[in-house]
Amino acid sequence: MRRTFQIVASSLKMALMELWKNKLRTFLSLFGITIGIFCIIGVMATLGSLEHNIQSEIKSFGTNTIYLDKWDYSSGGDGQYPWWKFIKRPSPKFEQLEQIMQRTPSAKYAAFKINRQADVEYEDNALKNAPHTQAVVCSDEWNHTYSRKEAAFPLYYVTLNKFWPAVARVNNTYGDRNLVCTCEPVSVYSGETVDE
Repeated sequence: MRRTFQIVASSLKMALMELWKNKLRTFLSLFGITIGIFCIIGVMATLGSLEHNIQSEIKSFGTNTIYLDKWDYSSGGDGQYPWWKFIKRPSPKFEQLEQIMQRTPSAKYAAFKINRQADVEYEDNALKNAPHTQAVVCSDEWNHTYSRKEAAFPLYYVTLNKFWPAVARVNNTYGDRNLVCTCEPVSVYSGETVDE
């Protein structure tokens, strides 16, 4: 035990003497080690800050919802919006929705939102006359101010998976809001005759 203590003590004494004799080398070594430690601390702090920033941005949308868009809506309307940064971004396409679902297995649902601006006639418009049946769209007679394409496919994604309704609205919206029974009277099924 005493021998071990003597070896450790003499090693420390020789190390301190070498450090004292070579002051510049000692200073440069300690300075390099200090810079390295501070660089590691700085990188770790930067990564932690970025991670916290990204998590807080995602939480501001809600923990279960993420919006992907061409434009950034976080700047507000103060007139300082940097639109030139976003003008060359491509607009999201409907086909990319399937890729997003394939690449993010943790996403349970995904939806594609479409905004559209168009001139609409008061009396005769595609929304008021919807739904348009296949027979109406393909008929020879078309007396509407909007095109047949707009009637059949009002939005782009409808062209990919079109469902043709069997009938248009019954008596405009009356048939949508009220049950209209076209059945025979109950007496026909019971065998009784009804005098009309």
